Amino acid sequence: MGFLDLRGFYKLMEPYARRILLMITRGVFLSTYQKGGRTYAKARSLDGEILEDIEVFQQYGFASRPKSGADGILGSITGDRSHTAFLGSEDKRYQPEHENGESITYTWLDKTSGGHRIHLKNDRSIQMQCAELRIVAGASTFILNSDGAKFITPSGEFEII
Repeated sequence: MGFLDLRGFYKLMEPYARRILLMITRGVFLSTYQKGGRTYAKARSLDGEILEDIEVFQQYGFASRPKSGADGILGSITGDRSHTAFLGSEDKRYQPEHENGESITYTWLDKTSGGHRIHLKNDRSIQMQCAELRIVAGASTFILNSDGAKFITPSGEFEII
């Protein structure tokens, strides 16, 4: 039975270790596009590699297109960079402050112009910020903005100023 020295073991394991190291890394979104109902990105990994046509996985029921410069976690199946996907993303430049346990849906406009957010607060309230709120139910629409409120129904239009 042969003896494998430590150097030989490292040499034997090197290709596997390289693949493991390539499986998960951080990346930066350079651009995004949509095709066939999916979102794809061009990205730069931490080591400077440019990756194109990367699928951006999203939570069911939610869709977003991160802006250029957003951070993300890249996962490569079996360490093969030709099978890479964004598994999660965030953008610290625009994330609003919130308390532990709260959830916020927001866009980059929240930080730059003060509005676009739905904030589920710990006190069981929902705080919404936007320039105009539209609620559509069947053939009726409720519109709320700084000019007042308006109900548009099949039987007519009613304003509250």
